[in-house]
Amino acid sequence: MATLLNSTPRLYAAPMISKDQPVAAITGAGGGIGTATALELARAGYRLALSDVDESSLSDLAAALCAHGFEVTTRSVD
Repeated sequence: MATLLNSTPRLYAAPMISKDQPVAAITGAGGGIGTATALELARAGYRLALSDVDESSLSDLAAALCAHGFEVTTRSVD
């Protein structure tokens, strides 16, 4: 996951202090288009609410995003 974050030159890790920032809820965030969407919206300044049936991949994505200073909450759902 760190490779995905570090491979894009537009990545920045600004702390999200303001609670006035938009929130995006992304289902299927653990892979494919869901992961790509989460990365783009995090870079755009969104706080993220992520869900996926694959708890492991969801956890990996959340850890990578949090390590770069993005605000993320997750829920494993089926």
